[in-house]
Amino acid sequence: GSGIQAVGYYGTVVGLDEDEPDVSSHFWRLAVSANKVYRNVEVLGGLVYGRDLALPASFASASTKGVGYWFSGQYFVPSARLTLFGRYAFSDPNTGLANDASRRFVVGTVLPLSLPAYLRWAMEYRLYNPQGGLPKTNNLATALIMQF
Repeated sequence: GSGIQAVGYYGTVVGLDEDEPDVSSHFWRLAVSANKVYRNVEVLGGLVYGRDLALPASFASASTKGVGYWFSGQYFVPSARLTLFGRYAFSDPNTGLANDASRRFVVGTVLPLSLPAYLRWAMEYRLYNPQGGLPKTNNLATALIMQF
C-alpha cells in the first residue's frame, strides 16, 4: 500500500580515534520516505539528513553533516508478469566538503520464475556519477532471488 514513514535517532560512540579513546562523539539521523501505489504503478522517494558532533581532533572538523535523497518508480506489466523499475539517488556524506557527492541512476527489471513468486530473477543497469572529476562507472548486475 501507500504511505509515509519517518524515523529519527540519536547515538553516542566512544573511541573513534585510538589516540583519544575516551572522547565521546555523538550522531543523529532523520529520515522520511513515502510511496504511492496507483494501479500498476508505484512511485517512491525519500530524504535522509545526518549530523556528527564532537568528533576527535584527528577528523577534518569537529562536526559534519550529510544529506541524501532518492526517487524511484516501478511499473508492473501484468501480461508479462514482470516489473520494470528506475531509481535516481543523490548522496553527499559531508556537505562541508566540495566535490564529495555522488549520483546514481538505476534501471532494471524483476521477473518471477515461479508462481507464487518465491523464485525471481532480477537484472539492473547502474550508472554511478561521482563529483570531483572522478570517472563515471557503470555495470550490469543480475541476481536470482529466493524468498520464503
